[in-house]
Amino acid sequence: MGRLEVKVLDGTPPPFTRMISPYLLICGDEAIMIDSGSRTSAEALVEQVKGEGVRLKAIVLTHIHLDHGGGAGSLYRLLGSVEKVLVHPRGLRHLVDPSRLWEASRSYLGPYADYFGKPESLPEGVVEAPDDGASIAFCGDRLRIIYTPGHASHHMSMLLEGEGILFTGDSAGVSVVDDSVRVEVPTNPPPFKPLLYYESLLKMIRLGRGVVEKVALGHYGFRDDGLGYLERHARDIIRWFKMAYEAVSRGASDPGALAEVLARELEEASRGYKSSNPIVREFFYMGAVNGLLDAALRKEPLPQVAYT
Repeated sequence: MGRLEVKVLDGTPPPFTRMISPYLLICGDEAIMIDSGSRTSAEALVEQVKGEGVRLKAIVLTHIHLDHGGGAGSLYRLLGSVEKVLVHPRGLRHLVDPSRLWEASRSYLGPYADYFGKPESLPEGVVEAPDDGASIAFCGDRLRIIYTPGHASHHMSMLLEGEGILFTGDSAGVSVVDDSVRVEVPTNPPPFKPLLYYESLLKMIRLGRGVVEKVALGHYGFRDDGLGYLERHARDIIRWFKMAYEAVSRGASDPGALAEVLARELEEASRGYKSSNPIVREFFYMGAVNGLLDAALRKEPLPQVAYT
């Protein structure tokens, strides 16, 4: 048995880089991947895996959205070594038959769906759904599954207990560097459930006390402030919720209007709004705006007590 290593991979389809980050857990000549990137990043990820000289045995997906789980079927086909793909029970059937996922993605994402690509299907016997709290033994450590709905009903995060690394997928926001400026925005496209998102954050904070040293984000890479990052995001997200709901109550009924209001009121929103990178502005920032607008118009409940 080798020493456990955790490496960030770049799963961003060209022409962009460092926006989508799967992770490789390496033990000797074997590996597990957290998230699979998209169909259009699969070939590049295969080269990164081969460059590490390892055999990829399993893929664990935080969720099935195209940028996180869309490449799983392609990696399975291209590598020929993947024995199982783990996903939340609600996502399982969409990996076996991704047709409904693809149509829903095209309806919401428009041209971004083609940027990420149509997922390839996986054999039914390869896909498994772990329970909340289940753990996977690997290289003398344990990868614990944590159900974290909110961003999506089928979202899971994972805690590598011995290493103190929490893989959050899209359950704890985006933190990317765009033209030397760090942009941090929520990850909440419609249909968004603010209360579930916030409760999942608190769940991760509670489980992470005394354990979490690093947070491994789906967008992008490690945050060494670990639990501090989660606590800050829990405080920040309340401001996003309140300002969005207040703006909608005053008549901001379309994404453009809400995007402008949030950009005037919140520094983090302003950086996303002003970005010249379409992934940051249109996919991350406007995705958050659309989700907040959707939740406010549907009068989704908000947390009653802010994290302090």
